[in-house]
Amino acid sequence: FQERRFRFALPWQAEEEIWPYQQRFEELVRCYGDQFSKVRPWAPIGPDLEWPLPRLSWPRRKMLNLRHKLQLRIQGTVDWVPQYQRFSARWASIKSLRTLAPSLDVVLLDSLWGWPRHRIALHRQLAALANQGYAIRSCLSYRQPEPYELGDTPAPDPATFPMQLGEPISGNYEPLLAASRLGVFATGFHYGWRNIVTLAWCLGLKTLQDPFPYTFLFDTAAFHLPLGPEGWERLGPVLDEELLEAPAQRQRRWERFDALASPQRIAAEVVQQLTAELF
Repeated sequence: FQERRFRFALPWQAEEEIWPYQQRFEELVRCYGDQFSKVRPWAPIGPDLEWPLPRLSWPRRKMLNLRHKLQLRIQGTVDWVPQYQRFSARWASIKSLRTLAPSLDVVLLDSLWGWPRHRIALHRQLAALANQGYAIRSCLSYRQPEPYELGDTPAPDPATFPMQLGEPISGNYEPLLAASRLGVFATGFHYGWRNIVTLAWCLGLKTLQDPFPYTFLFDTAAFHLPLGPEGWERLGPVLDEELLEAPAQRQRRWERFDALASPQRIAAEVVQQLTAELF
């Protein structure tokens, strides 16, 4: 939004796939263009840090609700300690996945949304590489595409899904991702299922994905390789390069991520910038 120009087109896209987003952009400029100066490139969305809550009994829920009301009445603020404890436990759990040694080349759990032909092309390339001996587990499940996602390509046949390679991916996807050599995502500016891209960075993986058409708080070049006009044909050569990478490189990436984008680091940056602007 900085230049009020539409810059979200990706190298492989056709005009038919872009125009719905361009129309939306023009609408936002008309309605909110005078507010664009307030936008701040603080960070990419970080890994999801909310720890799933266990199912609580009725007495336990009542007790927590009473505690919440008393806290508000007595101190006039919410007690953030329980949520902070959950965040801390989740962050520790994510960091524990860094101990897993790579045993697979690519693991990808995907759904058919956000330009279906691009995702289908990725999974066909994964199938071709699996036939060449690469260790790949992947699944592309069906989702009814919106008309604007198809451009001028025909709608995919639901009968051809899921497109699956290797053993089924069930349960928690994150340990499998941590045991991969490379994160591969057909993301564009649609990225964020459980904030999967930044989770991969946090685990020390490099990612091959569509280039980001927006600005981040920090330079992401150390973490991702942008996809160019050649599309997913680049995947095989990149995997071959990753096989030659020293294990220490992975550790250096997650250390860099912690220095640039750990929850504490991003929170401190946001508070510092807000404080400087408000006071």
